[in-house]
Amino acid sequence: MNTENIYGDYEVTESATFGGVIYGAVTVKSGVTFINEGRIHGEVTVEKTAVLDNVGCIHGALRGEGFAELRGTYHGPISISHYHIHANAVINGITREEEETV
Repeated sequence: MNTENIYGDYEVTESATFGGVIYGAVTVKSGVTFINEGRIHGEVTVEKTAVLDNVGCIHGALRGEGFAELRGTYHGPISISHYHIHANAVINGITREEEETV
């Protein structure tokens, strides 16, 4: 697991688990699974056939044609094609009581 701090935009080109802090935009490339256990301060784009699994915290817009699992904390607009929000996830300051899949 990568636990470093990254300053600037970051492209995820291979499947990985991340536990540090990213200060910048993140792009999860097609065919890749990115597990975020850390913090992201910036927009996240999930390309078609890519998967974002957020267990940590994201502060920024979530967009793209891929799939997102939201388990942790997320603050920002959601405009991604497909997602699953888990019960007990915190979305824009509200703890979800039920799961939601789009």
